[in-house]
Amino acid sequence: YMQASVLGLYDPDRSRGVKVIGSEGMDDSNWQAFGEEVQQWLSDPESPGGAGVAVLAQASTSPTRIAQQAALMAKYPKLKWFEYEPCGSAVSTGGTALAFGESLRQNLDLSKASVIVSLDADPLGEDASALKNARGWAKGRDVDSGKVNRLYAVESQYSCTGLSADNRLPLKSSHFGGFVSALEAEVSARLEQDGGGKVDESLPKREKFLAAMAQDLVANRGRSAVVAGSRQPEAVQAMVHRLNVTLGNVSADGPVSYTRVDSTGASASGGLVELTGLMSEGGLRAVLILEGNPVYDAPLDVGFAEAYAKVPNRVHLSLYEDETSLASTWHLNLAHALETWGDARSFDGSWCVAQPMIDPIWSGKSVVEFCGWLASGSEVGGDALVRQAAVAAAESLKDRKSNTSELQ
Repeated sequence: YMQASVLGLYDPDRSRGVKVIGSEGMDDSNWQAFGEEVQQWLSDPESPGGAGVAVLAQASTSPTRIAQQAALMAKYPKLKWFEYEPCGSAVSTGGTALAFGESLRQNLDLSKASVIVSLDADPLGEDASALKNARGWAKGRDVDSGKVNRLYAVESQYSCTGLSADNRLPLKSSHFGGFVSALEAEVSARLEQDGGGKVDESLPKREKFLAAMAQDLVANRGRSAVVAGSRQPEAVQAMVHRLNVTLGNVSADGPVSYTRVDSTGASASGGLVELTGLMSEGGLRAVLILEGNPVYDAPLDVGFAEAYAKVPNRVHLSLYEDETSLASTWHLNLAHALETWGDARSFDGSWCVAQPMIDPIWSGKSVVEFCGWLASGSEVGGDALVRQAAVAAAESLKDRKSNTSELQ
């Protein structure tokens, strides 16, 4: 992905400017002309406050993006904001919401786990923190010192984690609900017996595997980690989170911890289905799509492309003149990530600032700059917006008398 992003920066097929799209094709335009038109939609005296205008964006953890979205919604309180990700982590965060009542992100420190159980997951391969997890797992396998952790993998398909596991059990994805429920019951029973009871060698392979795994988890409670993959539904995710709590694995400096998810989704009016319904009803006069290509990748049964065509004013901010751009009335050229200032929350909650490597080649705008432009009515650089978000966060931390390391 990193190598491809550099190639994308210099891709000759990148969009090079603002286009207005009509029945006869695309014509060159500019940001000023678009700005004058979008202000008419947002400040229509007959529908004030941005009524009848909707934004469809991708989810983001960027504090600056969250701040600019809030400013835009404050200026236009009737504007509706929707989010859509063709591939996202809603299931895993939904599992924590079901288990704990709020969206959290699970963080693993496998260097502190003597026993690791991977349930249809791939913490060493496809996980967002796979490199960190792999280092932690390897650190716990020091043969010279005799400190060797054990890795169990129960999975529906081969993974890097399964190939590295000490013990692997193939299992259909649809069977994990019953398997995790049985594992939780076995762990609870052994905890009541203070970990007692040997594994019955006469049990069938699957039941014997489960009993041995439960015995190992109980024997290493507080020093184990159980992780479920995103392919599993929220109910299974929630059971796994509860199992870690039961085993005493969850603590700030333990093998399992959780961080709050700061995301723009908290203020969203809904997702792709809700927006499609509004467009189909004819209740919107303008839709602004920030990044993504939903005309291409939206599920066919949603009917997004047909509903989108019913909106009189359709805007797409994108790196390319793709399917969604061709279905729009305005195409706006997006600045590449390596051309812009930005920030984000990393997987462990750290605040990371992104510095541009080069000035924008084609005078595009980032999503943060675009939202700031609409909210303030004037051009504001991405560096100033990121600085504003950092100062606001620092002041918030000071007000709470928190340690400044939280900001870091």
